[in-house]
Amino acid sequence: MTADRVMVGVALIVVLAPRGMVAAATASTFSATLVAQGVAGAGAGDGAERILPATFVVIVATVTLYGLTAFPVARRLGVLRPARSRPLLVGGAPWAVDLGRALGSTGLDVLMWAGAERQRARIEEAGLALAPGELLAAASGAGAELEGITGVLLLTEDDDFNALAAMTLRESVEGPVHRLAPAAGRQGVVAPYTGSEPLFRTGLTGPEPARRYEAGARVLTRHADGGLPAGHEVLFVVSADGRLAPVTHTRTPDAGPGDVAVLLGPPSRQPSA
Repeated sequence: MTADRVMVGVALIVVLAPRGMVAAATASTFSATLVAQGVAGAGAGDGAERILPATFVVIVATVTLYGLTAFPVARRLGVLRPARSRPLLVGGAPWAVDLGRALGSTGLDVLMWAGAERQRARIEEAGLALAPGELLAAASGAGAELEGITGVLLLTEDDDFNALAAMTLRESVEGPVHRLAPAAGRQGVVAPYTGSEPLFRTGLTGPEPARRYEAGARVLTRHADGGLPAGHEVLFVVSADGRLAPVTHTRTPDAGPGDVAVLLGPPSRQPSA
């Protein structure tokens, strides 16, 4: 964190720092004592016996003031979190990195993670942000790598890893957690029990995206206004305000004016078996 960001955070705390509880506790502790000891000005109807109600009036007024000014102050200081999606893509296969680049080109803040060093190097070479550390350790509270993530896409070819990570991350991420569906006959041991909805249409499962990529298919983006090319699979729709909606086995999001569709193109040659 830079010094500028620290100073901005301090400024926001100074402007909106909570003061009500301390003031109320102090007033309730000392006002009755002052009245009982006959402190000057503490007679009936004035002075010390008015401290407590006056304090609560001030608390109500300051809470109202903070509630009305928090948003404009945060906007002025530049600390508002944008409403745009911030997905975490797990997996470092070439097609997954290509997908990360495509999502980033729509303006999303994409974060990626992979376990293998070769895959991590591929992510960094593509200019994408790489989450540090161990994914499941971060999810279980041992790190802050998942802060700000609005959803997770599990794109590895290991069905059981995807299934286990889906169950673990669902407790740590505010947004949805989606995973590739296992190919027929390759659902692994854990995968059948996750209950999570798989990504993409029914036939685009397991290693199929990687196979198509090896056969020349590429991930690309198209504005929905101009129509979508034939023979392309819709993977995601990024709305005009930056919200990411995936295609799943049971749902294909509608693409409206200003939205961008993320597509997987057709193979340029016959995919290998």
